[in-house]
Amino acid sequence: MPYIEDHADSHLVGLYLREVGKYPLLSAERESELARKTQTGDQDARSKLILSNLRLVVNIAKRYQNQGLGLMDLIEEGNLGLIKAVERFDVSRECRFSTYATWWIRQFINRAITNQGNLVRLPSHKRELLLRARQRFRELSQNLGRDLQPWELLEELEQNETSDDVQEVVDLIFSPAIVESLAGEDHETDHDSRYEDTLSPRPDFEISLLSRDSRVNEFVQRLGERHKFIVQRRFGLDGEEPESLKEIADKLDLTRERIRQLLHDALNAIREMIQQSGEHIDFE
Repeated sequence: MPYIEDHADSHLVGLYLREVGKYPLLSAERESELARKTQTGDQDARSKLILSNLRLVVNIAKRYQNQGLGLMDLIEEGNLGLIKAVERFDVSRECRFSTYATWWIRQFINRAITNQGNLVRLPSHKRELLLRARQRFRELSQNLGRDLQPWELLEELEQNETSDDVQEVVDLIFSPAIVESLAGEDHETDHDSRYEDTLSPRPDFEISLLSRDSRVNEFVQRLGERHKFIVQRRFGLDGEEPESLKEIADKLDLTRERIRQLLHDALNAIREMIQQSGEHIDFE
């Protein structure tokens, strides 16, 4: 069921947008400076980096409207992704922070939409428990500065909830289907490792594409036109913001699944070219 934004929501969004507009956009140089300071533990720099990118979250969140969540809910999830990006960003990579943050913002928003989709199939009492569990997960993860593990969430809920459905709700939050949707585009995830980094936006190889590693881009140029177009659009190699599979699919009049397959083929081709060249590219 699509979410219908009421007058109160619209008013809240308006107030938020006016507040966000007070924070200046950053130049590439200033962004890099704040990111370096953040890595050394400078909390003031961290706050400035987050606040100056709140508009980026809003712009991305708007694209996900009418999928079951209100705009403010989408923005809230996107802001969590922005914070995660600040924590994970490596200034040594040749990549603007805002470009890297886009991946994290999208992952958190997609997770929220995926979880919301699961809500409609649950009885009302389980749905309410799941909503409380998700909120507690976010709060504790923020307090700890890392993602809460399944057993930690279970222990927390068992102390505060009387429902017999706690284990089922925790299993749902950390289910493989949801983990896969967070980890990227249908990457295989085995049972033993799926909790290790459930919110990683891309494998290291794809992050190197995102960071515009010039050596990797040389191999991208050798691809056929369609494969090259998809890789360039997916990772923003043409100077634009990285696009979703659906956005690329709409441009090429193909299905999202077909674009995913073509992207998979293209990345495999790039790997093979790198191996055949004998060049060592460190993706760590």
